[in-house]
Order: sequence, then C-alpha cells, then structure tokens
Amino acid sequence: MITRDFEKTLAAVSDVTEIDKEQILSTCRQMEYVEARVLFVKALNEQGYHYIVIAKKMGRAVSSIKALLDSFQQRVESNIIFKKLHSEIKRKLDDNQKETHQKINNNSF
Repeated sequence: MITRDFEKTLAAVSDVTEIDKEQILSTCRQMEYVEARVLFVKALNEQGYHYIVIAKKMGRAVSSIKALLDSFQQRVESNIIFKKLHSEIKRKLDDNQKETHQKINNNSF
C-alpha cells in the first residue's frame, strides 16, 4: 500500500511543483527542492503514514523526515505560494482518490 501511495503522492507533488521526482527524493538542499520534499513528506503524513515509515521508504534518517515535517507550519505561515501548493496537492490527491473509488464502484456487480 505504501508503495502505491508513495508513487501517486510523488507524482502529484512533482506535477504541482514542476520539480522532477528525482530532485524531490534527492538530498539537494536547494530551497525549491527542499520545499517540494516538505510537501511530499507532509502529504504522505496526512494520508496516515508515520514519519518512521516515510523515512524507511525514502531511505532517510528518521530525524531528517521529522525535521521536514516540523518545518511545514512555519513554511505555510511565511510563504503564501507554499500554502497554495499544499492546497493544490491535497486537492489533486483527493480527486485521484475519488476517481479510484468511482472506478471500483462502476466495476462492482
């Protein structure tokens, strides 16, 4: 389950931020990549994944994932574009989930 959610979330964040998936998963400290990484980790966390699970899936230290999550609120409060990107990612993931449920319901007998 985490792999499918991981891939869908990564694709949504990449699409919305226009940053390559590889850069989101990289260790590069360039601001736009870090912000995309924060959005990605936050989106997974909002889907119910604990930061320890996210860290294992990303091959990162638990402390680095926790630091990304901890920085989220300050980024939202200080950067309106970051806040809009977060909202757009949430909307995109919600739309994807609704489409999946509709397909499942339409294929039910």
